[in-house]
Amino acid sequence: MGLFKRMFGVVWRDIVSAGWYKGAFEAAKSHINAGQELCELGRYGEAIAEFTKAAAADPYWPLCYGLRAQAYCELGEYDAAVADYSRAIEIEPDNPYHYDDLAEVYEMRGDYDSAIAEYTRAIRLGKDSDFFYWVRGLAYAEKKDYGSALADYTMAIKLNPKDPDYYCCRGEAYDEIEEHCKAIADFDRAIELASEKAAYFHARGQAYHSMGDLDKAVADLKRSLEIEYNEDVMALLHR
Repeated sequence: MGLFKRMFGVVWRDIVSAGWYKGAFEAAKSHINAGQELCELGRYGEAIAEFTKAAAADPYWPLCYGLRAQAYCELGEYDAAVADYSRAIEIEPDNPYHYDDLAEVYEMRGDYDSAIAEYTRAIRLGKDSDFFYWVRGLAYAEKKDYGSALADYTMAIKLNPKDPDYYCCRGEAYDEIEEHCKAIADFDRAIELASEKAAYFHARGQAYHSMGDLDKAVADLKRSLEIEYNEDVMALLHR
């Protein structure tokens, strides 16, 4: 999620103005650029070697470890990715997105409890908290803990009432516990905020279907298809 942009915040220390440090930074940047080019080609093993050289040149730049962690994830080497994201956190503990990155690796491994713990650490830092409440809610939903998911989605909405995804996710959680009217109200709000998002019409159509209102369900599913073709939606319409 925007790793390059987020992690480019170098941990500038008192020695940053020293000539030798500038040289180390430039060397690390060169290896990072080479590694990114290799990632674009799908050559992740070689990219890891470049990011390792970058970290050797400038061991206090979190980006070196974050990019290497991404490459490890592409190869399914999640333990190595966890170690690298943990190193980024050691260097820059006040950056909540490092915890977010680590949480995502835990989710890839199906370890939602550990992911939730990392999202909680991110929330405590107080920056972009609406986003972190939302993603923690998603992790709770994966565990089918819809009560906790609803609480987090509601907090995200309270902090940022203009994000339609928050309403859609809360609506889906309501739908899972068969509170369809509340679900539809949230889908309505999501559509008000972003009327050209196919997923919102799809979700509302399913909620209407669950309520037995087939006409409205069909109308929403057709509208979803008009915006973006989806085989799952087509299958629903032909049941």
